Amino acid sequence: MSNRWERLSDHELEHTYLQATAENFQWMLDSSRLENDRLMIRGWALTLAGEPHEAKFLINGEPFEMTHYPLPSPDIAAIFWNIPTAKTARFTCETYTDDSTYSNGFACLEFLDGSDRDQVRRRAWYLPEPHSDLAVPNPSQISRVIGTPDPANYLIGGAAIYKRLEKYLEDKFSKKFDDFPRILDFGCGCGRVARNLRWARQSKVWGVDVDGQNIAWCREHLAHGSFQQIAPLPPLPFPEDYFDLVFAVSILS
Repeated sequence: MSNRWERLSDHELEHTYLQATAENFQWMLDSSRLENDRLMIRGWALTLAGEPHEAKFLINGEPFEMTHYPLPSPDIAAIFWNIPTAKTARFTCETYTDDSTYSNGFACLEFLDGSDRDQVRRRAWYLPEPHSDLAVPNPSQISRVIGTPDPANYLIGGAAIYKRLEKYLEDKFSKKFDDFPRILDFGCGCGRVARNLRWARQSKVWGVDVDGQNIAWCREHLAHGSFQQIAPLPPLPFPEDYFDLVFAVSILS
């Protein structure tokens, strides 16, 4: 396997990782806005199967009322130079929402381009309920966790990770978060994912991180969990086999 990669040129290597990136992420939200019960989203989406004009954007399984796609996207084309549809990857969508849109705490957003339905579901994004009573960290704290001081990115990214982990547990183990009495978010930062574990009402949630300021914020604002600052090196201050589920997201990065 190593010899195969060594034989590839830099151009071929770049083509390989860009293709893998496209297949695993495929589309992203740049912004979401709610005005007078009208939800508007913007972003980019790479059509990998079928024709772009046949693609659909769904919210909770139903098409958006208004969709503009494909739109010119020279910025995306400059990145994904190996994917023809990157030249017209921009989109805007708009639809009416009400309380039922977030009946389970989230609205599910999907991009249908002809790909396998299971792939579509794995690449879904989720909007958390917009009138949540949970506070949002300040831009500096958010930036230390995700690299940009963007509250929308923090909220949407955390919701998507939570729901994608939930789907993985269901697919692989036929379990939900509620089936694990003790859950540890290792490297919880300012609670990007842990905030969503309030929906796992049968579980007790712990979060640990080396960042004392973010841990203090979690303790003050996320009452459904227990949060503790830890040292950079092992061991953790818990007994052996204490947790039923442990996950870590983007720690080494």
